[in-house]
Amino acid sequence: MTTSTVPLSFATAVTPAQLRSRIAALGRDIRGKGTGSGSDLRYETIGTAPNRTLVVQWSNYERAVGTAGTTGDIINFQIRLNETTNVVDVVWGSSFFNPTVVSTGYAQVGLGGHTATDFNNRTTTADWNSTTAGAVNTATCAMANSALAGVISPANGFTMTWTGANCTAPTATASTTLNCGAGQFSVSVDLTGLGTGNTSVNLVHTIAGTPTTQYSGVTASGTFVMGPFALGTTVQITVVTAPDNICTLNLGNFIQNVSNCPITSYPFCQTFNAFTDGTASSSCTFVQPLEEGWTNTSTPGWLVETSGTANSAGTGPDTDNPNGPSTGTGRYLYIEASGNCTERIAVSNTYDISSLTAGNGAEMSLWYHMLGAQIGTFTVEVEDLTNSPGSYTTLFTRTGTQGALWLHTGWLDVDAVAAGPLVRFRVRATQTATFEGDAAFDDFCVREALACIQPAATAQVSGASCVTNQYSVTINLTSLGDATSVNLVPSAGTPINGVVAPGTYVLGPFTIGTPVAVTVVHTGDAACNIPLGNFNSTPYLHDGQYVCPRTHGAGQWLRASEQLGYWFGHHGSGYYARYGCEPAIR
Repeated sequence: MTTSTVPLSFATAVTPAQLRSRIAALGRDIRGKGTGSGSDLRYETIGTAPNRTLVVQWSNYERAVGTAGTTGDIINFQIRLNETTNVVDVVWGSSFFNPTVVSTGYAQVGLGGHTATDFNNRTTTADWNSTTAGAVNTATCAMANSALAGVISPANGFTMTWTGANCTAPTATASTTLNCGAGQFSVSVDLTGLGTGNTSVNLVHTIAGTPTTQYSGVTASGTFVMGPFALGTTVQITVVTAPDNICTLNLGNFIQNVSNCPITSYPFCQTFNAFTDGTASSSCTFVQPLEEGWTNTSTPGWLVETSGTANSAGTGPDTDNPNGPSTGTGRYLYIEASGNCTERIAVSNTYDISSLTAGNGAEMSLWYHMLGAQIGTFTVEVEDLTNSPGSYTTLFTRTGTQGALWLHTGWLDVDAVAAGPLVRFRVRATQTATFEGDAAFDDFCVREALACIQPAATAQVSGASCVTNQYSVTINLTSLGDATSVNLVPSAGTPINGVVAPGTYVLGPFTIGTPVAVTVVHTGDAACNIPLGNFNSTPYLHDGQYVCPRTHGAGQWLRASEQLGYWFGHHGSGYYARYGCEPAIR
């Protein structure tokens, strides 16, 4: 309903559109006659299902002019809605429009639909008991006033009746088609039937409340293309019936965005740095909306976290991946394990790899972080949308804690398992129990496979010593790829060059607390270099200061930190600490 005095011609769009539908027995401002007048407005449902009637009754009302109770009007009517038959009745009681009232003497009477152009109204200039159908939505019934003294008021018991449709709705379905190159989409309407009682239909699209008839007077089934429309536009599609538009079929709202377009330009990488900051939540019902074509398809979903946000001790990354394009200062996707929920699933953009499979093929990679005693399984999968939609093939999986490092999946062969050309990826992660199960991923990339074959290697911190204040990085080189030799290059210190065979190699030593990035350099083609990540060995944090645990003999006190003045000692079965000269058992 609306407070407007022109309810049937009121043209402002209403959302959803069906809320605009209204019945006007007397479409103008009216009011009760005042305190003690017996005026009331009431409703009641009478009868038994399926033949009930909802009755809404206005008693002893008047036009809203001057002071209440002074117009001399007597207005009594009911609106009756009949179940099953859908018949609408307006029944008048004893009523009188005072011809001496100085007031607007017109009212809209009838039914209004989803739009201002959908109406079934009545009109008269002389007698409410003898009206005709209105030709326009602004048609009115005149009310007696000082300028229209001869207008006859509705008689007691006079009834206006609107019957249900003598037709059935058309049958149709609709689907969208993207034209990403033009920044447009269209809606294909498959009209399979006109319905009964309809001589023709119009196909109408409505944008921002403005309807446009694109196909008029359609008398046979067929496929009709609506549009084109700009990406990002919301379009409502309706099949409007004639001669009685009460049987109009609303096919719903349609929209396509740029993010729905397949990626076609490579290499393509997403750092997630432009994502909206997430809200940390351990709720198993919380789903955060993602961006840039990514969608959470599980409850709960992946969350967005900003670099520098500290996680629970012994779990999760505290910084963004420092090895990829985001260089450690952006955002990443992670799971909050504190709620002990089920697995999280995020689905990527759609990728058109047709231009890549014709060359060297398509491959993808990401960086992942799995630190925590209760880490479950982290999995990357690909879906072949062209040939087997809904079916997923595993490209990469890891189970259990992998240490406090961001790790690279390596470049994974996509078109070997998904011919495409349209493919999509999803990333899943589970936990086993408690809060120590956070996992994260970052820097998701798809590219054309390289012409060279990359080496294969893993690396880890080794030989950390607080005596020397140094650590090393041990590399397990399992393949040279197609290189005749590789170089093992740290970002600081001395590289090992000219490696010609797989094996175990040690870089360093490096100063504890100093991060070192390690790369395996393919000497034949730099495109096949592989980063192994950033490595570091940090001392023990005690009372906000870094100290380094040291080995010592019984009864020997060793200085742990010049800044703190702490000493550590061992005697018999006890370990002791003291500050200054006062030892205390720990």
